Amino acid sequence: MRPCFAAIAGLLAILAVSASSTPQTAAAPPARPTLKVGVSLAQTGPDARWGVPMLRGVELAVDEVNRGRGAGGYTLETVLLDSGASKGDTLSRQHMVATHYERWIADPAVIAVIGPQTSAEGRAVAPLLSRA
Repeated sequence: MRPCFAAIAGLLAILAVSASSTPQTAAAPPARPTLKVGVSLAQTGPDARWGVPMLRGVELAVDEVNRGRGAGGYTLETVLLDSGASKGDTLSRQHMVATHYERWIADPAVIAVIGPQTSAEGRAVAPLLSRA
C-alpha cells in the first residue's frame, strides 16, 4: 500500500506546484460609481426611539443592495443627518431639517432622501422638495 500513498502524495505535490505556478488572471472587479441617499431621522432626543430602528432598517436595505449588483450598477451610500432635538417638533427643528434638505438638493450625487420622520418636518421640507 505504500506505493499507492507515495503515488497520491506525488500527484498532490504536482497539483500544488502547478496550481501555484498558474498566473492569476482574475482581476479585482472595477469599483462601482456611488449614489448618495440622504437620510433624515432622529438619532437623538425623544423621537430617537423611532428614528434609530428606522435607520437600522435603512442600513440593512442599503447593505443588501450593495452586496448584490447594486442599484443599477451603482453602490449606494447613506448620508445621515440627525433630525433629533431635545424637545418635540419646534420651529428651530423644522429649520434645521429644511437646512439638511437644502444641502442634499444642492448635491447632485444625492439622488433620493429618506425622511422626514414627522409631519412637522414634512411641512417644512415639502416646498423645497417640490421646487427640486
